[in-house]
Amino acid sequence: MRNILYMAVLAAGFAGCVGGIDSPTGTDNGSGSNTGSDTGSDTGSNTGSNTGSGDNPGTPTSDAGKASKKLFDDNVYPALIAHCNSCHKEAGALANAPAFVATSAASGYSIAVNTAALIGDLTATGAPILALITRGHQGAQYTSDEVTKITAWLAAETTARADGMGGGDANSPAAKQSKIESDWSACMSLANFTTANMIIWASVNSNDGNGNATCGSCHNTGYEGFTANGVAATGFEIISSERLQMKQYFTIDSTTAPTKMIVNTTNLNAVATGTAGHEGHRRFNLTNNNGLAAMNALNAFYTSTMAAVTAGNCGPTKLK
Repeated sequence: MRNILYMAVLAAGFAGCVGGIDSPTGTDNGSGSNTGSDTGSDTGSNTGSNTGSGDNPGTPTSDAGKASKKLFDDNVYPALIAHCNSCHKEAGALANAPAFVATSAASGYSIAVNTAALIGDLTATGAPILALITRGHQGAQYTSDEVTKITAWLAAETTARADGMGGGDANSPAAKQSKIESDWSACMSLANFTTANMIIWASVNSNDGNGNATCGSCHNTGYEGFTANGVAATGFEIISSERLQMKQYFTIDSTTAPTKMIVNTTNLNAVATGTAGHEGHRRFNLTNNNGLAAMNALNAFYTSTMAAVTAGNCGPTKLK
């Protein structure tokens, strides 16, 4: 069931929203467990515009940076207005939805390039601006021309940042979040994942009386942006290498002053109880039986990974 372009959608009831790690409402139809996330809320890391600060918050000075900004202004901002404005507008975004669609085109680029929940790692599969819509986020669809243009902009922005003169500020919250996530991935290890017994997530079962299916029955290989696999090596590979999958379990501590990863308990609890935009997900319990064991495993894996981050020298990131 693994999706190459994985879903991570926001707690919003309108079509045409794109964003971080949250859940579409009413899409589970009561079948399967989809436990742990139809993709969660990522609360604490996806709100606000993250416009950044520092010397270069969104006004590029290099030729490559100016070229990237022009591509955004001409091709990408209109697509965001068309598909995302109802949920993610700068003034009045829905709860837990990142406000990355500027009110005016003049500030559109500055906000977008400093919003990690929109651009991710600037790759086609790691940038939510493409990955979510490709998977049908809230029923929205880009035209093939829009996909081509957004892909071209992401490539141009990558080139501009390599020159050190792109729109994204290296000291912005978005840049800091990206580095924290990359360092976290680098320090995650299969040995610690196995020792913590993270495979228990595959056995967490729903308790809504409709067959009480397990997480693994739906999310074995990354369905809807969440992985719960009974084989440690398989589950670890997905969670440690795919940014949006990783963020179902771990999130950034602050949007405005990010310093570290934390366990994404808000997301998991919201999905478990069918609240905060997760009404369509099957219910499960994280306070007893396998649910409690799963949270204990996650906390143990967090502790061992944080110890590795603190010690440093974890090597390169595993994020694709």
